[in-house]
Amino acid sequence: MIPSKLILKKHNSKFMLHASSRGGQLMLTTVLILGGTMIGASLIAGFLTLRSIRQGGLAVDSAQAIFAADAGLDFMFNKCFKLSGCTNASGFGSVSTCDNNGADALKNGACYVASYKKDMTDPAEPFIELRSIGYSNWSTKAVARTLLANFM
Repeated sequence: MIPSKLILKKHNSKFMLHASSRGGQLMLTTVLILGGTMIGASLIAGFLTLRSIRQGGLAVDSAQAIFAADAGLDFMFNKCFKLSGCTNASGFGSVSTCDNNGADALKNGACYVASYKKDMTDPAEPFIELRSIGYSNWSTKAVARTLLANFM
């Protein structure tokens, strides 16, 4: 009895046993398809993992930037209202902790650029505008407050 995978073929007037190539092709195709599918699934899973790790790092940078911007705004409030640093009739001033190669930066490495703009030219609506921009690695956040200055 001849196994099902072996076939008798006539070659130069002699009958010879040849293995069926169909079974091998089917197995090879199946292995290639399954292997490609597993490699594709692994690449997608790796990409999603990398993306979630990167977003976690960006969340930390974003939080540091917003707190740096808030610290700059607090500094300008203190300068303008407690230390009377905004006493001139109209003007502009700024301070930065991002200069000096990071020597003035906050402890976590974030920094801010804070500024004020005071406009008393219109007696009906005098205002002071305080702005602060916080920086941390790849993240930047801005905070601004506008105050009517008619109480001063």
